[in-house]
Amino acid sequence: MAESSDVALKNAIKALVSERAGCVARIAQIDKTFADLGVKPGKSRRGPGRPKGSSKKVAAGRKAGRRKRRKFAVSGDVSVLAFVKARKSPTTAEVNAHWAKEGRSGKADNALSNLVKAGKLIRVGDKKVRGSRYKIK
Repeated sequence: MAESSDVALKNAIKALVSERAGCVARIAQIDKTFADLGVKPGKSRRGPGRPKGSSKKVAAGRKAGRRKRRKFAVSGDVSVLAFVKARKSPTTAEVNAHWAKEGRSGKADNALSNLVKAGKLIRVGDKKVRGSRYKIK
């Protein structure tokens, strides 16, 4: 029994080696065809979605790349509270200008909303200016 299984195994290996040789010959033929056509094998087309490198393109007026998280000596909420306390009744635009002057990205709107919800600031409507005025509670 052992001899027949050895013979069968050797025959299977010979068949696989011969099939592999045929595959190698077909691959060589495909590579030659690609070379004749100027196609580089292995370079496949990207699937659906954003084109490669599109995140690095600079849109009008914007910087390339992602913003990095920055650290400040004073938190945004504390900075806004101090500014409102110093100015008595600043508008949203004045608070946002102060926010930008400190080098913070975005706007102070989230900090203002959080402080109003926490009860540390009072939002006062003012028909003379766009937005609201803020006062310390």
